Amino acid sequence: MKKSYSQFNLLSNKLVYGTKEKKGFFDFFLPKYRYLQIEVPYYEFLRGEVFVEDMKDLFEEAPQNLTLYHLIALLYFDFLEQVKKGAKYEQLCPFLISSKKKFLERPMIEKRVSRRFTGVRYSCMTFPHT
Repeated sequence: MKKSYSQFNLLSNKLVYGTKEKKGFFDFFLPKYRYLQIEVPYYEFLRGEVFVEDMKDLFEEAPQNLTLYHLIALLYFDFLEQVKKGAKYEQLCPFLISSKKKFLERPMIEKRVSRRFTGVRYSCMTFPHT
């Protein structure tokens, strides 16, 4: 049996007992993959595209069909492999939390406007009496 990496044994329980989703006839034919949706600013996306193109130009070993999708998938699977091999959670968790704060949370921009108070202006309007 493989070593459990969680005190709650969540992954093993999920694999053994499955999900509470009802299984229908078509579920046996459909893939059992889940998809991740990643949102990044457009500029960062372009930087990733340029990085991949530079890798293909500079390194002959890089496959010519390499895309940003492949790079992100490689990084994700490498991260999961490091966790599986026993990366120290005491180092990993603070790194992930600080990275989340640095890259995923939008900074609050506080704008203060100060104007000198010049007093209240009154305007009078007179209406003719009929």
